[in-house]
Amino acid sequence: ATLGDAAMRLEHLGIGSVLVLDGERPAGILTEHDITRAIGDGRSTADGVVTVMTRDILSRVESTPVHEAFRTLLGRNIRHL
Repeated sequence: ATLGDAAMRLEHLGIGSVLVLDGERPAGILTEHDITRAIGDGRSTADGVVTVMTRDILSRVESTPVHEAFRTLLGRNIRHL
């Protein structure tokens, strides 16, 4: 998928991020911030999402206490949980 396709999908669904899959496995996460940064850097909306997505995905189980998840967000400068 292209950055343009992803931006339209995020807007249509009213969401700020989407997992990028490689088959059924998560390959990365693409956020509005990733798209904005890429376009600001001169990238084309025709470029593939894999060229700008964040590949280092950090996940937590549903039972993770909120304070622990929040600490992780702050400590790693993460915007999406």
